Amino acid sequence: MMMSTSTCCRSLRRRLKLRNFLGCIGLLAIATTLYRHFAVAPEKFTMQLTEPDSYQVKGDSVKKINRIPAILHQTWISDIIPSTYVPYVRSWANHRPRLDYYYWTDANSLEFVARHYPEILATFRGYPAHLSRADAVRYMLLHKYGGIYADMDMMRLRDLAPLLNNSRELCYLSQERYEITRLYWGYNSSVMNAIMLSAPGHKFMEYVVKALPRFANNSPDVMTSTGPLFLQRVYEEFHYRSPVCDLRDPMCRCVAADPYDFMPQVDPIRIPLFRGKCSSPNQLKPNAVEACRMLDRIGWRNEISEIGTRSYTHHGFLHYGFENQRLKFASVANISSVRADKLSFGREIH
Repeated sequence: MMMSTSTCCRSLRRRLKLRNFLGCIGLLAIATTLYRHFAVAPEKFTMQLTEPDSYQVKGDSVKKINRIPAILHQTWISDIIPSTYVPYVRSWANHRPRLDYYYWTDANSLEFVARHYPEILATFRGYPAHLSRADAVRYMLLHKYGGIYADMDMMRLRDLAPLLNNSRELCYLSQERYEITRLYWGYNSSVMNAIMLSAPGHKFMEYVVKALPRFANNSPDVMTSTGPLFLQRVYEEFHYRSPVCDLRDPMCRCVAADPYDFMPQVDPIRIPLFRGKCSSPNQLKPNAVEACRMLDRIGWRNEISEIGTRSYTHHGFLHYGFENQRLKFASVANISSVRADKLSFGREIH
């Protein structure tokens, strides 16, 4: 029996609707797949750990890798270091994977900047404070070679392998405890340069290096020209105000780590000041009042054995730059007796 013309038309319309419906389902599936592939959670995510790729530092070039290389950079004035630093420096010796240990004196640092960052050399030489040069060179070392930079009073508590092995994040900055930032500085948060990790050639580290002359002209103060307040300002510029690259790319964005990851302790010499401030909450700003509540919630506990159980490192807060702390540094040691495996700028890294 032949279908009527109207029946045939209704059948055709049903088939077209079904085809359109199936087409929409297909597009939705494709969109979902693309979102899952490219989207990055704004807060935290579960790290996907894999075996680290090989890397190589040779000549004036660094092989591009999608991991943070197993290199540790530390800097000091000369090969003679305060004995107070010895246990901190030695804590990195048994790290797994093994870290190539590069030790940079002031002379090495100057040679490095002259060779690889001649456009920054005048700024570098012109810093009135030695601490500014110590700050500035760490950014350049991480941009050029990648790896871990750690202050001499940074103690390793456990291996950083989960961070070195993670291809989803290729740059990390430490953060100071929020309580310090809010009660001492008056800010909500502050990234720190006491320990940082980066892949070589990372866009954020490049941005930091290029910002050095601009901020040197603005202020002779170490904190705001090269130190943590400078780094916080540049971090906000790069990530929130004027990103110069796609922040979904791990070679672009840099993670501000949880304070307990690297710097779990409140600086002990600040505790009396903070107790005094918290005793008069009516005179504090709201963020400082919240900082007092945070300290109250943990009973003002500040022992690493209690608060650093999940931390990678611990900052010793030895305060070499404080005149009233200098007695801690009277005894000295040669870095070669502490880390016989140290490498220096020169043929080893080239």
